[in-house]
Amino acid sequence: MRQLSARERRLVAIGILVALIALVWLGAISPVLGGFLDRQEERETLHAQYARNARIVSSIPLWKHQMMAQQRSLREYAIVAPAEQIAAAQLKQRLAQSVNGVGGLLSGSSILDSAAGTIKVRGEASLTMQQLYQLLRRLQSEQPYVVVEHLSVVADRALEAGHLAPMAVKLDVAASYRATEPQ
Repeated sequence: MRQLSARERRLVAIGILVALIALVWLGAISPVLGGFLDRQEERETLHAQYARNARIVSSIPLWKHQMMAQQRSLREYAIVAPAEQIAAAQLKQRLAQSVNGVGGLLSGSSILDSAAGTIKVRGEASLTMQQLYQLLRRLQSEQPYVVVEHLSVVADRALEAGHLAPMAVKLDVAASYRATEPQ
């Protein structure tokens, strides 16, 4: 084998030096820097999560105030009773009082099947047009608020008599229901 010239020895020494530097970089420095960067991203994620959690915790008094306001206004939007049957009876009674309050005649009412948290009542009444308007106004403005899901009006008597006469009205009324503990 021949002897390397000074220039070739320098190139080989520089090549070995570059290989050692690359080996040190890939073996030691790069993983350490990568770990620092990974931990930095994790710290930023945790900091953002901490800030979000701090906002949530600081809003607890506001949520508590809103919950108390909702509990105070619960009777405006739902019938509160110990049992669903009692709530349905209260809704039937309210419908009867509303019909009687406008001067109509309630000929029958029945409890309908409903979804959980809702009660439905069907009523059949004899009402004039003015009484029907007053009944609908009362149902929409008195508490607890109810929804008229179905309204059917038959005015056959007016057609037969030739003048305005009471109409046969069927209506389905629904209301929200909340259970309370029996007293």
